[in-house]
Amino acid sequence: MKVATLCLVLFLVSFKAGTQAEENIFRPLPVKTIKTKVGDIFECIKIHEQPAFSNPLLKHHKIQMKPTSIPKDPKNETLPKRPIGLVELEGGCPVGSVPIQKLRTHPILRTEGNYNGTTNAVSHQIAAYGTTAERDYGGGTAGLNIWHLQLSGHQISSIQIWAISGETHTALRGMEFVEAGYQVNPGMHGDSHTRLFGKWTADNFHHTGCYNTLCPGFVQVSSQLALGDACAQVSEYNGVQRIAVLTILQDESTGNWWFSFLDEQLGYWPKELFRMLRTGAQRIAYGGRARSNPNEHGPPMGSGRFPVEGPRKACFISHLKMIDTSSNYVYPDQRNELERIETDERCYRVSPLLYGAGEDGFNFRIGGPGGRHC
Repeated sequence: MKVATLCLVLFLVSFKAGTQAEENIFRPLPVKTIKTKVGDIFECIKIHEQPAFSNPLLKHHKIQMKPTSIPKDPKNETLPKRPIGLVELEGGCPVGSVPIQKLRTHPILRTEGNYNGTTNAVSHQIAAYGTTAERDYGGGTAGLNIWHLQLSGHQISSIQIWAISGETHTALRGMEFVEAGYQVNPGMHGDSHTRLFGKWTADNFHHTGCYNTLCPGFVQVSSQLALGDACAQVSEYNGVQRIAVLTILQDESTGNWWFSFLDEQLGYWPKELFRMLRTGAQRIAYGGRARSNPNEHGPPMGSGRFPVEGPRKACFISHLKMIDTSSNYVYPDQRNELERIETDERCYRVSPLLYGAGEDGFNFRIGGPGGRHC
């Protein structure tokens, strides 16, 4: 097994829930409360009072309002013509405040590793492409094809980008990563809406890390968009396809890990949270992940169909690019090799990596139906 594959597989099967519950975080009074059309509640919190700054590591952190470095694209690729939007946060938050989601369910645990009090035999499956080059990366970007899936119980399904650092022999505690994309997570949100998400850990969830802003970590700076917001449009089977261009980027000057949705900078994970990720990521990966409890079927991934079904039926990831530590885009045909990772091809698969000279760039299809044996 190659190093990159082993790194990702260990990282997937060893999820632990953290020890910091959301109810232990001080929640200041909001300056405004927003209820969206799908029933989500976002509280506008003064930017310097948001949950991130309950973390002792960020005691002296200075808020960065925008990245100082923007990736440079030598190929000047055309971006997708049918991007998606998020459900509108009506009016956004007032100047000086940011939207923080207030979950409708009881968020005792911050990661999907443990909703029922145990991580025993929880199934995590992955289908992805991951880098194998021994070098540091400053992030990655891709267009993620957005679909709706009807899930239940503790099933979770996501399409996403990872930035990972950590040695394989210390993976149980030494893995650091940030990840972002979209997912369906009824155990967290109480429904099957497709939502934007971010996640981080500095020790593979033994003591640090969480989804979105459920623990002190992610610094929200956008007053208009937020982690946890639902996608306003999704793709139609054999019809209109919806795409979200997402980027994870380490700022050259500050070392903070930024997350952007289309052209909007949502916020960042401060470098103070990490040890190895302070100097770049060892691996970048693009793909999907599915999670279920022992008594549940594996959820569908992507559109719920295998890649062989083809365009407008199977989910795809397009415009695949890595970013080096000098904020230059790095294409798979230059200095890097991407390897295919499928933990159970009976359930979820990826197609061969292709290059489309038009709107698709480097791309592949991804997904599967899941099922009883997944």
